[in-house]
Amino acid sequence: MPATLSHQVSGPPSADAPAVVLLGSLGSDRSMWDAQVRDLARDHVVIAVDHRGHGNSDVIPGPCTIADLSGDVLALLDTLGEGHVHVVGLSLGGAVAQWLAVHEPTRVRSAALLCTAARFGEPSGWADRAAAVREGGTAAVADAVV
Repeated sequence: MPATLSHQVSGPPSADAPAVVLLGSLGSDRSMWDAQVRDLARDHVVIAVDHRGHGNSDVIPGPCTIADLSGDVLALLDTLGEGHVHVVGLSLGGAVAQWLAVHEPTRVRSAALLCTAARFGEPSGWADRAAAVREGGTAAVADAVV
């Protein structure tokens, strides 16, 4: 079952404006995209998203896969009535963007993949980073993210 994702939609209220989805890194929230939103929203509908368990999005206990995170994004796009989007993903968001481009190619107009990989390292490093964020908030990993 998809999580309800906290998000912000910015940009012109035109059905003709192309939509851009911004997907952040592990331990971040959508505020990381504020500078890009300001510029892109001049002529795009910009959808900045908090992944499940990030920002104000639902926390769903238990294991989570890239397919799960991608399903959350697809459910949000369906709710917003966005059929075709440009996707920008940083790190974890880049993995989600790759999944979307591979599994839903008719919905992805383009994908910008930033500081990401097709396969990430051992899960223990990511589990440690997630635990640090739960314990100390995003400030605990800010230096590593930057």
